[in-house]
Amino acid sequence: MEKIKRHNFIAKYQKVSLSEIDIQNKNYNIRIGEALPVLKSSIEKHGIIEPPLLLSNATNNSFIVLCGFRRIGILKEIRADNIQAGIIDNSSYSEFELFSFAVHDNMLGCGLNSSEKALVIKKLSNIHSVPDDRIMSYWMPLLSLPSNLRELHLQKQIADIEKPILESIANGTTNIKAAFLLSELDRNDRLCLFNIINNLKMGNNHQKQFLKLIAEISEREKKFPSQILNFSEVKDALENGNHNPPQRVVQLISVLQQMRNPAFSNTDKIFKNLSNKLNLPKGITLNHSPGYESEECNLMLSFSSIEELKQQNTEIIRIAKSAEIRKILEHDN
Repeated sequence: MEKIKRHNFIAKYQKVSLSEIDIQNKNYNIRIGEALPVLKSSIEKHGIIEPPLLLSNATNNSFIVLCGFRRIGILKEIRADNIQAGIIDNSSYSEFELFSFAVHDNMLGCGLNSSEKALVIKKLSNIHSVPDDRIMSYWMPLLSLPSNLRELHLQKQIADIEKPILESIANGTTNIKAAFLLSELDRNDRLCLFNIINNLKMGNNHQKQFLKLIAEISEREKKFPSQILNFSEVKDALENGNHNPPQRVVQLISVLQQMRNPAFSNTDKIFKNLSNKLNLPKGITLNHSPGYESEECNLMLSFSSIEELKQQNTEIIRIAKSAEIRKILEHDN
């Protein structure tokens, strides 16, 4: 049995039966989400390159995982019998020293995603009783997080939300800023809105826009956010079988904008009516500022030849002289 010093920890390396490893003990686990396919492929081809680190559990003659949860999980999945692992004498170290080592070891590996960083913050505070000022002065800079009290509270909120949302943050399908907004809701509302975001595969900007609109409408209507989803016009947008998910997202955002600001609906109808009367040719589109929040209009051109560009120049002059474009600009003012 060889003794090796790893990051100031002395480990004795030996072969361990997988059946002796207590994979259910998550004291030092900070991983959220599935293991990368490349890790499984590497283990299947080359075996374990860097052995996991285990702690001996004298109470039931088993081992607790300190580092290497995913590697051990993959070995169990492919039905391996044993593993070469480093055994650390946990009686020589405090619980905090062991957890701190696990965090640093994972960071030196493939790094930590946003959900995992939040989980580290939570465990430091709730389990290891690390003071907030110490978390902000040392741990948050280490985790590349803004070091302030508001961010600290947000990270703790994120860590407490449901596992499907944490996994969605970890794999990048839920934006961290949208997750902050979700974390401020109660459980039922949070899961209802998350399911909409997840099912429609909303992009980052649409996620934040959707949640902010729902929050504003909810506050004005004095209803829970999940109740807004039962409004007939919202249900129609969500259940429109003629639209694919991206089209339903656009329709949903438009409906919510109209609900938030009824004047928006009237302005939108006038703008679309006048735009249609302009008879814009192929390659020219007229758009207003998002949500009609400013008086600016954008004329967009697309062309594939000089001749097309010259023709569009003639059309632009026609548009500038039209009564419809004047009415659009006058309505804005």
